[in-house]
Amino acid sequence: MKKLILICFYTLMMLLAIVDSQPAEISVQQTANIDSDSGFEEYFIDDTLVTDIVCSSDDPEAIQVYGQGQVLQEEGDLEGAKELYHQAIELDPGYCDAMDNLGLIYRREGDPEEAAEWYRKSIAIAPENIVAHQNLAVALNVMGDIEGSIKEYEFLIDLDSTNPEGYYGLGHIYLLQGNPEEAIEFLGQAEELYLSQTSPWAMDTRYLLGFAYYDAGDCQLALTYFENVYQEFIFDPDINLYMGACYLSEGMMNDEKAGLYIDRALFLGGDIPEDLLALLGDRSIRVTNDIVVASSYFGLTFSDQGEEFFFPTDYVPCDEGQGYGWFMILDTELPSIKLREEFEIPQSPTTWGELGEDRTISEDG
Repeated sequence: MKKLILICFYTLMMLLAIVDSQPAEISVQQTANIDSDSGFEEYFIDDTLVTDIVCSSDDPEAIQVYGQGQVLQEEGDLEGAKELYHQAIELDPGYCDAMDNLGLIYRREGDPEEAAEWYRKSIAIAPENIVAHQNLAVALNVMGDIEGSIKEYEFLIDLDSTNPEGYYGLGHIYLLQGNPEEAIEFLGQAEELYLSQTSPWAMDTRYLLGFAYYDAGDCQLALTYFENVYQEFIFDPDINLYMGACYLSEGMMNDEKAGLYIDRALFLGGDIPEDLLALLGDRSIRVTNDIVVASSYFGLTFSDQGEEFFFPTDYVPCDEGQGYGWFMILDTELPSIKLREEFEIPQSPTTWGELGEDRTISEDG
């Protein structure tokens, strides 16, 4: 009976793992139409903590209590901050800065309905309070009130056409709603404004524009945006999956690049649609009559929050301590197999471990 043998040997650590990935819904025609239910939902600009004065108080005691609440909130003591904001509002019922921050806490505690109520109270006091409108848009989106969220973002644009957050929010919503053309229009305006303000959110906007152009059927522009931000999102399975899918599209077919990015998405924990894998074809290699290499990957090893993972690549950076090695799946009936790794290097290293020791990049490279 044939069996699949999973073999991983690294120079820095040993890792035996099988990635359990349930295929996402996908339809394959000339290219892969990946379901947009992807990980980029998290790229909403989150609620804004009020640090600037939007509508302060004339009550010195309320201001002092509010300031103490801000300190606790920034330290992560949300319950303590929430109590102090309530006290500040009791001292001054029109203190909308405290209402905004109170709403933020309720939203992050998983109560968007209560958060929305406080934002509405703040807006009733200061109708042009940008912070309250932006935060209300986020809360409404979390609640599933897409129409209400869109109206808030549109109000932000009407209030200040140079504020990129309204365009970004609308673009993101339209992307998730399956309307890439509208998403591209608003995300493009957000990108331009963020760039003019040298805002770091320009990078996230370009990330979303890559998905929008993919959904619009323009893989060339999608790749342009993905490649522009790739180093920032290199460990994101979604960007790797979509880049791989682009390289399998009509007119851009490149099996080698497609395989590299899809393999990276797989090892990063992404769900790889089986239809997409089928487009790559059979990549197995028969070594002998008894051994078939079903798949093999050379790559780097990394540690993230106590977890080790493998990242397929075709190069090893000259960084001291960087682990690298192979990940293989063999199809064979043999009970055991002996492997030998052979590779060429420009010159002999000045330091080299004894036979059997782990190999890593030394200080001298």
